[in-house]
Amino acid sequence: MQKSIREISTSSIVEGMMLAEDILDNEDNILLSEGIILREKYIEKIKDLNIITIKIVDSNHLIEKKKKFESVVKMDKVFIATKEYAKKVVKSTVKSILEDSSVDFEKIEMIVSQMIEDIFMSEDITLNLAKIKILDDYLFDHSVNVCVFSLIIGIFMRSDKDELKELGIGAMLHDVGKAFVPQDILSKPSKLTDKEFEEIKKHSKLGHMSFSKKVSYGAGEAILSHHENIDGTGYPNGKKSKEIHVFAKIVSIADVFDALTSDRVYSKKIDKYSAVQIMLNDVGKKFDISIVNIFLKAISCYPIGLNVILNTGEYGIIVKRNMDRPLVRVLLDKNKQKIQGYFEIDLSKNPSVNIVNIDPNKSIIKNN
Repeated sequence: MQKSIREISTSSIVEGMMLAEDILDNEDNILLSEGIILREKYIEKIKDLNIITIKIVDSNHLIEKKKKFESVVKMDKVFIATKEYAKKVVKSTVKSILEDSSVDFEKIEMIVSQMIEDIFMSEDITLNLAKIKILDDYLFDHSVNVCVFSLIIGIFMRSDKDELKELGIGAMLHDVGKAFVPQDILSKPSKLTDKEFEEIKKHSKLGHMSFSKKVSYGAGEAILSHHENIDGTGYPNGKKSKEIHVFAKIVSIADVFDALTSDRVYSKKIDKYSAVQIMLNDVGKKFDISIVNIFLKAISCYPIGLNVILNTGEYGIIVKRNMDRPLVRVLLDKNKQKIQGYFEIDLSKNPSVNIVNIDPNKSIIKNN
């Protein structure tokens, strides 16, 4: 459902209104988040900042939203329950591997299928990190998070349900080989030695050996090759771009993003914008640009300063975050010629204009 948004003066704010976009400070740090219900203390804070106007969600939209609230809460609870069960399945799988007993592969297939259905049943397929990152046992919840992230990328790539099932199985099992890595290495809070890192690198082959005869080729490649890099510098086989299966490319992106945005024994989590910026620096080195493009759409995350291409053919740069529809400063026309004086497009107010690609060649920088 499209939100109806109004801009009002701060003198007209009343308690109970919903903020329609983030309020940022001069350094683009979020002071008040979009979607927050305005209470007295928030209203005072806004006025203390000498803000003249804010954008709020229209009351008619809130009434409709309230009608759907119970069904949305119910769906959220189902999704959380599925994730909790998925975590148990991953734990059980690792336990079976370590005990050299048979793995209940039907449970793995069943839970991946259920996750696919839950995602399709969601109000908005676009990734909501608050809903996804709800678990607290890193090795196991990481496997489940990577599965969810990978499935949503697959959905945005228009994969069919059979392909999604293969992708989801590979993503959920991508790190099971770490069951064979000594725990003291996995939980080491300081930098690994070269020898310890070589031990870590064995996990993808070990995981593949455990499941290659049970899973499809694509799922097996996701387990084996999710640490391969586009430029051939990855492991275990140093594959390059076209040699790497698309499922492995997807899981690689999901794996790194979840790792960066999670607390780990050796590093604290960072926000999604910072994580995306780090990953963008590795486009063409570690990551496939076409899949990174799809991922950015899936998580609605466009960092300030990102060079983008619009469906109009014009080139611009993100100058302000605005929910999932940022403000774009258009600097080049479709022929990459500099626009005199430039202009800005607020995508939240212009639904016909969309970001279709990030600009890997950074044409704006080259033309300025």
